Amino acid sequence: MEPAQEEYFRLLRDPRWQKRRLEIFQRDGWQCQACDNGLEDGVEFHVHHLRYEGLPWEAPDEALSTRCAGCHVREHAAPGMSLQELDARTRFLRDKLSAASLEVGRVLAAASKLREDLAK
Repeated sequence: MEPAQEEYFRLLRDPRWQKRRLEIFQRDGWQCQACDNGLEDGVEFHVHHLRYEGLPWEAPDEALSTRCAGCHVREHAAPGMSLQELDARTRFLRDKLSAASLEVGRVLAAASKLREDLAK
């Protein structure tokens, strides 16, 4: 992996990005904005940057959108990419994003707390 990619995935582990992700998931109603799959569908959610502006957590709301893992991979697929290449990219992104989300239990607990706090 190139150093720039390594650095980007390191930034995705930053607590500021983890907090920002939860805010976007909440804003989008915990639903993929491309296919409408939601929590009840058991999908893994990602935040897709429609454009990059500075650090991941500095992007404006309109530049971020909730995607299920499948739609997020398709967003990054190159035109004409073979199914095998898409599968390889899916595995790569899943591995890297999983590494960036090792604290999923804590993130989900924080999301639950955030929901409670917002309901007050």
